[in-house]
Amino acid sequence: MIITTVNARPKVIKNKPRKVYQYKKGNMEKVQEYLNSKYENFKEKITEMNIEEYWTLFKTHLFQAMDLHIPSKNLTSRFNLPWVNPTHQEDDT
Repeated sequence: MIITTVNARPKVIKNKPRKVYQYKKGNMEKVQEYLNSKYENFKEKITEMNIEEYWTLFKTHLFQAMDLHIPSKNLTSRFNLPWVNPTHQEDDT
């Protein structure tokens, strides 16, 4: 006779929180002003940089403008879902 024990409990992998921007509450005029102020910097560096560096610079300035003028919140996944609750165990007696 062979007796085995199986651990069927799911392993919970915690995801890091996601940052979600609330665009409806954002000040788009300020975002536009911020990006317009950085436009001269873009024009000066267009001949000095390759496309990858230029994209990275643009993306950096865009996210800085979003962080300054658009509110955001962090979303996490829920761990108290009823079908993943380890307290609900079946007894096979």
